[in-house]
Amino acid sequence: MLGHLGDVRRFKSAKALAAFLGVTPKQNTSGTSVKGRSVICRTGSTSLRAALFMPSMVACRYNPIVKQFAERLLATGHSKRPSFAPSCIR
Repeated sequence: MLGHLGDVRRFKSAKALAAFLGVTPKQNTSGTSVKGRSVICRTGSTSLRAALFMPSMVACRYNPIVKQFAERLLATGHSKRPSFAPSCIR
């Protein structure tokens, strides 16, 4: 991951890093209508998103803080799997 990212200090915020990774949400909108749910913006590196998949699944299972966060997202209708999971793993 560090090889892909380089110096992390070059990102001004966590949002800038998330945008670089391509894990930020993208809304599908057309005029006044909203078509479907928000999806992940796939502008970043596919290999970095794949490298984040399994650690996120383990954290959701064993880290109580992340588990509580994931359960809260599930209760509001979000997907069970992380949205940055590569399509071949889903």
